[in-house]
Amino acid sequence: MNLLNLIEKVVSFKCKQAAPSKSIKLSKVYRIPSIINLRKNYPTFRVEHNFSDLNTQILLCDSGEHEIVLILNYNFFHYSEIINTICDIPMPVSYETVGDVIHFNLNVEHLPYKYLIGKILYDKTGCTVINKLGNIKSTFRYYDFEYIGGKVDINSLNYNNEKEVNIDGTKYTIYKEEDILDLKERECKNTCKSYTTLSKDDFNKELLDLLIKDYCNKKILIKIDKLETTLVQNDVKFFIDLKNVYWCSKLQEERRKLINEIDSKSVVCDAFCGAGPMVIPLLKKGCQVYCNDLNEKAINCLKINLKINKIEEGFNIENQDAKVFLKNIQNVKIDHYILNLPEYSIDYLKYINQGKVHCYFFSNENDVKNYVFVKTGIINPNIRLIRKVSPSKNVYKLFINLNK
Repeated sequence: MNLLNLIEKVVSFKCKQAAPSKSIKLSKVYRIPSIINLRKNYPTFRVEHNFSDLNTQILLCDSGEHEIVLILNYNFFHYSEIINTICDIPMPVSYETVGDVIHFNLNVEHLPYKYLIGKILYDKTGCTVINKLGNIKSTFRYYDFEYIGGKVDINSLNYNNEKEVNIDGTKYTIYKEEDILDLKERECKNTCKSYTTLSKDDFNKELLDLLIKDYCNKKILIKIDKLETTLVQNDVKFFIDLKNVYWCSKLQEERRKLINEIDSKSVVCDAFCGAGPMVIPLLKKGCQVYCNDLNEKAINCLKINLKINKIEEGFNIENQDAKVFLKNIQNVKIDHYILNLPEYSIDYLKYINQGKVHCYFFSNENDVKNYVFVKTGIINPNIRLIRKVSPSKNVYKLFINLNK
């Protein structure tokens, strides 16, 4: 039983029992229709009334002589309304979506609520919900994550007695507090003390207590052995192995801009191509692309994406260290180089001696020009801010035209 389905809110409205006309000014209520058919079953509320004629249309209007009661259910409320109703602290409402996966980067104060966050968002979207663990440290830039919501509810796992559970071909590994060295560093005090509600009389406190008991302050961490999804970006379908391959949906607009900057029939080198977010659109545009990635799993995704998009020619794929790859194609006439490994991209500029270079890198905004000068010797670099990653780190794009 999903306890969240017990959440209800009672609201009443003035109404008329009549057909709509220009003389009646209907009430405009957010997410509630102004004309209610008593014979219809609405997914987000039910109607309580004493009208004998069920064929009647009820018009919500301030001048109405009747009153109608609506019972708003769990489906009516947004994720943010529900989570902030149950919890005492402001909860995260923004997240990244990759296909049918929702990705959070929860702060420590939100961790006691992580499974409740995952449960509500899965109910609302049908997406698997994960939380990033720590910083990206892997050579291949994919991040470690924990499972916090999806097809498998935490309360269906016997986490007190089992360490591994296989469900529908996916292995769920359960780590208890004593199994995780850094869990104590992430632990915070029990903040589930009292509750705010949409209206103090609307929600049953016993129900909220049960939700807190079932979903909050669980000193466990759940990992899954695979997480694959598909998505459409810039009119291209992609298959992504999120367990082993880096993907950032927030870069969609930047990718679109760069794709538009590059003329069709251009020869392009993507030295850190990943699953092909730039490669596939450029090939569809008519470019020839030399693509490389050190991560074999990323190259596997790229090959799948080429098949999905029915692309059979115009590309050369390598699975090498970018230094070796760039040296090997120095005699090939390249029009555009794409270096998108922000932690290290700028260090690979020395292996490029021609073409237009689009180099993405990390830097502090107070030191960016000096950083580029120290690394490249360029006095007045052509730099553009791409996005803010953290208070002390931004992603920038350095553009260099080596043909001049």
